Amino acid sequence: MSCTKHVLGFQLPRHAWQRRVTLTEDRTDRGTDMWSRAVPAEHVICHIQYVCGACGAVRDGEECSCDKEHADRCAPRLACLAALDARDAAARASA
Repeated sequence: MSCTKHVLGFQLPRHAWQRRVTLTEDRTDRGTDMWSRAVPAEHVICHIQYVCGACGAVRDGEECSCDKEHADRCAPRLACLAALDARDAAARASA
């Protein structure tokens, strides 16, 4: 299916972009509290791609960073982790 619309002789791309996480990484850095004591600061970095739901076109996205609590509720990240777990389980089963 094509996402290109023709209007008055012009071609306009009209994709239905959906976010997809392709890589995710947990990081723990050192931060400071209000008394300048070192405290661990956990956050998650993800690489985002955009995929058209209609034609399958892929557009490279950006890096996303958030705290661990928000990342544990992020639907695109959870889908990526589930796909990685399924791939690892299939690799273990075939070995």
